[in-house]
Amino acid sequence: PPSSTANAPHLFPPVPYLPIFSTIPNNSQLIQDVLDGKPTMAGITALLQTYMDQLHYENKWLVRQQKPADAILDSFYTLAKRHLGAFDKAYRGKSIFPIRDDGSVFLSLASYREHLLADTLQYAFDN
Repeated sequence: PPSSTANAPHLFPPVPYLPIFSTIPNNSQLIQDVLDGKPTMAGITALLQTYMDQLHYENKWLVRQQKPADAILDSFYTLAKRHLGAFDKAYRGKSIFPIRDDGSVFLSLASYREHLLADTLQYAFDN
């Protein structure tokens, strides 16, 4: 790992970025590590991908079965509790990753309007 991230074990293993939603190797173990208090970006991504994947398939099944709204809502809550409840329990009230104390600010920018990205970055750094 680069020296600037050597003290950031939560960044390893790296999350594959293409294709989007690609399978994360060893995802079951990474998810278990997250729930056991050893979080990584790859583990959290794997957990969320698993949840979204199952939600997608469950919703498709509910549509085919023409289930009523209350069944759809029950299904959503059941899946959310199963996949996200343990994560919430493990990290509620505390930071997932170390918080930097160097006065820096994290800024995340979505770039949907590519032709305006330079102006957006300039504005962000000026302010």
